[in-house]
Amino acid sequence: MGRQMVIATAILLGLLNLAIGLFYALWSIADDGAAARTELHGFDPSQLLPNDGLFWLTANVSIALLVTVDVFVILLLVRLARQGSIETRRVDAHAG
Repeated sequence: MGRQMVIATAILLGLLNLAIGLFYALWSIADDGAAARTELHGFDPSQLLPNDGLFWLTANVSIALLVTVDVFVILLLVRLARQGSIETRRVDAHAG
């Protein structure tokens, strides 16, 4: 059951990375388009995205949190791999 949990967690984290990455990309495209339309009309604020500051904050905080979670998961996996290799050495030492 432990192996299945690791696989399920890896799949969920991969999907989370994909979803947040797509959200950020779509927001960036929409924001750039809105800024271009605003400049095209002689800086018409009605062409900007509504709540663009909140969207900017949400998109950037999402990416920052995702990177933080990814770093912690990688560090956890490295630590678990090292502990696993230490446990394997202990078992081999006691067997020999």
